[in-house]
Amino acid sequence: MPSFVSLAPHSPGVYLMKDALATVIYVGKAKDLKNRISSYFNNKKHDSKTMQLVEQIADIEFIITSNETEALILESNLIKKFKGKYNVDLKDSYRYPYVKVTNEPFSKIVVVREPKKNLDPKDLVFGPFVDGSARHTMIDMVEKTFRIRTCKTLPKKACLKFYMGQCTAPCIQNVSREEYAVQVEKAADFFSGKRETLISILEEEMKLLAKSQNFELALQKREAIETLKGKMEKQVVDTFKNKNQDFIAFKKTEDGVRLLVLPFRRGTLLGKKLFSFDSKLVSTDIVEDFLLEYYSQNVPPHEIVLSEPIARADEIMIVLSDSAGYPVAVRWNPSADAKRMLDIAKKNLEYALNPTADPLVELKTRLFLPKTPKRIECFDISHMGGSETVASMVVFENGKPNKANYRKFRILTAQPGDDYAAMFEVLDRRYGGSLSKDLPLPDLVVVDGGKGQLSTALMVFRKMNLSLPVIGLAKRNEEIFVPIRSTAIALDRSSPGLRVLTNLRDEAHRFANVYRKNRMKKRIPK
Repeated sequence: MPSFVSLAPHSPGVYLMKDALATVIYVGKAKDLKNRISSYFNNKKHDSKTMQLVEQIADIEFIITSNETEALILESNLIKKFKGKYNVDLKDSYRYPYVKVTNEPFSKIVVVREPKKNLDPKDLVFGPFVDGSARHTMIDMVEKTFRIRTCKTLPKKACLKFYMGQCTAPCIQNVSREEYAVQVEKAADFFSGKRETLISILEEEMKLLAKSQNFELALQKREAIETLKGKMEKQVVDTFKNKNQDFIAFKKTEDGVRLLVLPFRRGTLLGKKLFSFDSKLVSTDIVEDFLLEYYSQNVPPHEIVLSEPIARADEIMIVLSDSAGYPVAVRWNPSADAKRMLDIAKKNLEYALNPTADPLVELKTRLFLPKTPKRIECFDISHMGGSETVASMVVFENGKPNKANYRKFRILTAQPGDDYAAMFEVLDRRYGGSLSKDLPLPDLVVVDGGKGQLSTALMVFRKMNLSLPVIGLAKRNEEIFVPIRSTAIALDRSSPGLRVLTNLRDEAHRFANVYRKNRMKKRIPK
């Protein structure tokens, strides 16, 4: 089973299935991500479309949410953003409905699907509401409890709802504007999540009804209470707001600093972005430096919400505001809704910091290897302006260095500066000379470089009639080139498998440089 199945958490959220080119081909949501992802690979009775999807999956990215409602909203947003080819049935789906309380002398409650259309700045908008039956129950409760009108225009005489006790009938001046405003305020508190008072009222009414043996009405009150406590989950993924926000969680680790950004644009969460900074490169002001660099390449939002305080917040706000042309706030003590979104960022960062998958199994899946690469050999070329060319071979077994198997090579036949010829020579000597008898063959060969170095390795193996899995690892963008594809594979920067490969490559580079410098020291007279 692919490694990303074991990576999946038992949490609600959204999953983005990607092909070998890191293109999103399907967006889905789940109450339990691990169970949902496992079902794709455990169940062999899929329809043909699902089977085609599963065959193309090379990686799965997860975004954890607080509840299933948030996952459903985020799924809809991300389908619209990525337009995965296996999401064709959902591309044109309408947006979920909202409830709007209009700004009028006698406000009304209306259900809308495009809250920004014909919006008065003083209108109150709540939602979206994913569960249609829960929304109807909610509006019905508000009508009965707060007696707010729902008619499109004020009639000239009282309607049936007045006689049913569901409206105070402002149409016949049965209620003053001041009294009606109090009703509207209470209804708005209810829609915005301040429902404790209403629940208390309903519980008292339920007790009185049960005491008078009116069990049918008491049951209705209990169902209403359960609806409020359960089905009306408050969600923040698609909260209707005009401003843009970024929520940034960060944490220092033994290896450096990890940051996770959740970009939130006009009420829509767009996805997540994860960044890693090596401890050797980390300054004491890494977060401040990151903000300045990141927003020099991306348009700053109106508000940046951080998981922890930073020292130069005032200075950064001035710089970003000047750059953006509008005020940019940097905060770490957000409002209740913003805090919930920041908590989601923290959850996703914690998930990224604690992956459960075996990185070698991940490499087997993502790089299309015939078996798990328990032994990996990596080769690097080093020279000084073309002179004193040397090469290194380092070995990782089970993801860890095996220094007893390291080897170094002085290049003998290649012309100065010809890295391809140097790579050909070192691979020919390793797999065609005495070392082929002294050392076991690896499960994977890694050459430092791109398509050129990979082509050189394949030439060597064809010459020897040797079948060995081999990849090229290009340092600039950490792109991985494999023989069966013309384009590179891009693993997530947080990928445990990529971390093994980059550690291996960096170790080969270090070992080659040390050998070259030692040789040069011997040539320089004291």
